[in-house]
This record gives sequence, structure tokens and C-alpha cells, in this order.
Amino acid sequence: MKFTKPAAFTYEQIEKLREAMNYLSPKQRSVLYMRFWDNMTINEISRQIGQTWKMTDALIDSAVNHLRIRILYPALAEDENLKAEILQFKTRTAVAA
Repeated sequence: MKFTKPAAFTYEQIEKLREAMNYLSPKQRSVLYMRFWDNMTINEISRQIGQTWKMTDALIDSAVNHLRIRILYPALAEDENLKAEILQFKTRTAVAA
């Protein structure tokens, strides 16, 4: 299944995403661009970066979860004392998906 980009984002949405992307590693940013902007499959990305499908999928999942937390719960992302809550949030969203 290919990801279809929305017709338009609001300025606020673009700025939140741009800011959150700054917190990702270069590798995380790269795989997200390949997956969601270039519409590459996980198999294609894994071959491109020289990783297994499973490791590539986990990298994409980790990057998406990081963005989700940064955008929806910025206070959680900044507070070192709330790392356990972030982990619980990641687990809940992974189970729900």
C-alpha cells in the first residue's frame, strides 16, 4: 500500500513537523523521507540502507513514534522524569495499530 500525501497542510502543521524532525537522527529522517515522500516500500528502503526488513520497519516505527510524541505531547518529550510515560505511550500506540 502506498502512502498518499494530503492535498495541503496548514502552516502550523508544517512547522510542528519540521521542528519535530530536527530531533530525529539523520538515518531516521532519511527512512521517513523514503517511506512517506518517495513512497518506497520497506523492502526497497531496507535494500537502500543495507538493513534487514525487520530492522528497517523498527527504525521507521521508532521515528514515527518519536514524531508523534514530539508533536502531540511536547512536554513529555522534554521532561527527563517522564521517560516511563513515553515508553508506555509508545507501547499503547503500537498495540492499537
